Amino acid sequence: METGKNSAGIKNCFGRTSDKELKENHFLVLADDALRFSYSFIDVKENQCVGLCSFSQQDGRTTKVEKLRDFIKFQPELKKIYARTIVLFSNRECTLIPEEVYKEEDKEKYINLLFGDAYSGECYSMHLPDLGNYLVYKTSSELDSLYKELFPGSIYYHSTGFLLNTLSRVSFNYKTPLIHAHFSKNYFEMAMFSKGKLLFYNSFEFQTSEEIAYYILYALKQWKVEADEIMVSGQMHAESDEFFWLKKYVKKIVDFPAAELLPYPASLENPVAYLNILNPELCE
Repeated sequence: METGKNSAGIKNCFGRTSDKELKENHFLVLADDALRFSYSFIDVKENQCVGLCSFSQQDGRTTKVEKLRDFIKFQPELKKIYARTIVLFSNRECTLIPEEVYKEEDKEKYINLLFGDAYSGECYSMHLPDLGNYLVYKTSSELDSLYKELFPGSIYYHSTGFLLNTLSRVSFNYKTPLIHAHFSKNYFEMAMFSKGKLLFYNSFEFQTSEEIAYYILYALKQWKVEADEIMVSGQMHAESDEFFWLKKYVKKIVDFPAAELLPYPASLENPVAYLNILNPELCE
């Protein structure tokens, strides 16, 4: 797992890019999850990531929002003006609602039905027309206020929406259903696609490697899918010890193909861990 601050391409990017170019041709993408805060700079003219930085949020001495505010304060590149600023939320409090039954005024009801109303925050929706669904999600009130204060005019999305759109596109390269698991700190999202069509999506909390294997195998059994290969991304990779039990039942576990990401700085290690902020969908 990641600790401290890591960056790739930041110094090089801001050593050769004018403020005018940033304002006209670059997107700033901010992403937050339970483990880290990350941001990337995307040159939309060239469709590539030219800089990326992240830092660990596992610090019990200060609250998450306080730590995030202090970190942002000392990053001069985050104070510049960009063509677009995108905030990507990454949390389990999200759900898919089919277009034919979705009502904007009911989005909070959808979330509370699944996760209860104890989690305070703002509700937002993200339309996924290619999948025929709306992704409804809830954000932390404190984070929501922080982003609106420090990055006024930013556009909100949820990383799950971009993940599903990308998997839909990639699934056309497979003759059999594409089965994917994206891992966060204590939960993972599982999706199955066949030639662009979403067959299954759900998220599961876990604590042990046995639970990972159980939830994945149970979903496959319910959908009567035989899996020779499972693709993974996020906080785990194909060789992670946590897949010990799963490997007893699945022939092959592979990483999400880096070739499907935006081109990224050569110094970046484990690029698939940053699928959310290296997603080509961000440029569209």
